[in-house]
Amino acid sequence: MLAICVIVLNLFARFTKFQPRIFPISVLYVYATLILLSGDLLAAEKTE
Repeated sequence: MLAICVIVLNLFARFTKFQPRIFPISVLYVYATLILLSGDLLAAEKTE
């Protein structure tokens, strides 16, 4: 899971460098991704 977050953040950083105007949307996208990942982790813990 951490590896996926790192990859997403790396792509996010490269993307915002080339297109800074979409920075706010990219931030929201990253936050949404992190929220979904944390939700999956919580669901996995509940099923265990």
